[in-house]
Amino acid sequence: MSEALQSKITGWRRTFHLKLRFGMSKLPIWPTRYRLTTDGHPDFTFWWTHVIPFMSPEKGAFDFELYGWDVRELRFLRRFLQPGMTFVDLGAHHGLYSVLAAALVGPTGRVIAFEPAPASARRLRWHATLNGVNRIEVHRSALGARASTATLFVPQHGIDTVSSLRPPAVGGGGPTHRIEVNVVSLDDFASSRDLKEIDLVKLDVEGAEADVLDGAARVCANLAPLWIFEALDSTSATWGSSGRKLVTRFADLGHELFEFNPEGRLLPHQLRDAYPLDSNCNLLAVPRGKIASVDRRYERSEVRA
Repeated sequence: MSEALQSKITGWRRTFHLKLRFGMSKLPIWPTRYRLTTDGHPDFTFWWTHVIPFMSPEKGAFDFELYGWDVRELRFLRRFLQPGMTFVDLGAHHGLYSVLAAALVGPTGRVIAFEPAPASARRLRWHATLNGVNRIEVHRSALGARASTATLFVPQHGIDTVSSLRPPAVGGGGPTHRIEVNVVSLDDFASSRDLKEIDLVKLDVEGAEADVLDGAARVCANLAPLWIFEALDSTSATWGSSGRKLVTRFADLGHELFEFNPEGRLLPHQLRDAYPLDSNCNLLAVPRGKIASVDRRYERSEVRA
């Protein structure tokens, strides 16, 4: 067989598997055993109720190793979270971060997830049950600067990860369901629950990140968690902001900024002019007082990958 023909067959195979995988992902229920690989750690395996479309082209449609979006960040969680820690998931969607976090912090730790979209919150609870981590606290509230009510825009079709308190900027601008939801501030929630520590917050609220920080001043000052957050121009623009402004905001609050290499280790982040949608648009903000412990325990890499 000629090299050109072999290359064509490989291309056809990959295209077929990609289309097959995306077709599988459109089925509402397809229980699947996934695995997260992390260098230096045993594989983390978990059940998911549907097929995630992203896959390794080399491994094909029926390989269920996590691939693509969020893998870098999840590998960081795998290294960072320890038994007894507290993890807060703002914009939890179906609970990918929360399920991993609950397994890592164990029964002595705490996972608090906020997901205002009813269908996503329900799926999150399914995943908690399916994986035996029912101690995840699921709250059907959105996060913001202060207590209020607001309209949540949930896409009727396509990508439901872009549900937002503003009409979604990502996902095609199709029709949406409008749902009235409660909004709480992280400061008020932490005070009402007498939270003494928060080790890590994942912040992915489709452009409302600055609003959440407006309502988290005491948490930042007194509890000083690390933040994994999405810096994205397209979603920030619907709130009159930008990815650059959000990164600068964290720096002004006393954080060092990092990005993740493919293995989930940390690389110093250089401020950019633009923050487009790509598979590495999540950053890590570390309070300056915690830099030494993060460097020592989690092998911060100085080599850009």
